[in-house]
Amino acid sequence: VVRLLDREEIPEKIDKEIIWLLTQQLTRALEKDGVLGAAKIVADIFTSEPEQAKALAYRLFQIAERKGWAQEAYAYNSLVIGWPEVQSKAAELKSQMSNATQMTLFDITND
Repeated sequence: VVRLLDREEIPEKIDKEIIWLLTQQLTRALEKDGVLGAAKIVADIFTSEPEQAKALAYRLFQIAERKGWAQEAYAYNSLVIGWPEVQSKAAELKSQMSNATQMTLFDITND
């Protein structure tokens, strides 16, 4: 018997190569740690995979809603609706990381 893993069973290590897995990891992070949890994942990815994951979340929401899977529909819809806030927080985190890196480089060159 083959089955898909529940979100709770998915590995913690982020895998941006598999969009389905990234979608599940983002959804789990949002459920568990809120916007900040999902934003931390997005902030560490510098390619288009997070946008693809959001698009898949919307499609999965539609499927879950049509099939009457309320809990799944809610989880995916929460990611889609919260996406602008996740992106904003991710941009803020990236900026903080960039500033910290610049300060470290500045400190090294001043020694």
